[in-house]
Amino acid sequence: DWLNWAQQQDMVEYLPKQVLALSDTFTMAHGLELRVPYLDTDLVHWAEQLPVEFRLQSGPKWLLKELLTQLDGKKYAQRRKEGFGLPLGRWIQTGEADDWLSFLNRNDLVLWEHLDPATPRQWVKAQQAGKADFAQEIWNVVTVANWLEQH
Repeated sequence: DWLNWAQQQDMVEYLPKQVLALSDTFTMAHGLELRVPYLDTDLVHWAEQLPVEFRLQSGPKWLLKELLTQLDGKKYAQRRKEGFGLPLGRWIQTGEADDWLSFLNRNDLVLWEHLDPATPRQWVKAQQAGKADFAQEIWNVVTVANWLEQH
């Protein structure tokens, strides 16, 4: 039937030859490492056997959300996507980030030719004291500063 054929084409053609190949090419061109999620082949075979009405419901991850709701996990099924962020704020507050934060104390950074170092340094102090959440901003500054030093 058409649905099985289309899903098979996605798995055999589109994902490996387009999505994965292009992702690999683009990330390698920029010196980045990309990890794709591992998917159990038994799970794929099980999902292929599901009736059409389960595979064509509206909304992403419909079946997973329905199962979570039935297993008393409604709060997880309805929450917003969180992603896989690093616990930067915690690392900064607990001192686990001190090694890479000390980089911002250098006065000879190329970044300081374009940005007053006082603001990022204030962000670090506020984050360390637990007074504000500037973790993402701090990470962005460290990343740009490192990139500028290398290029």
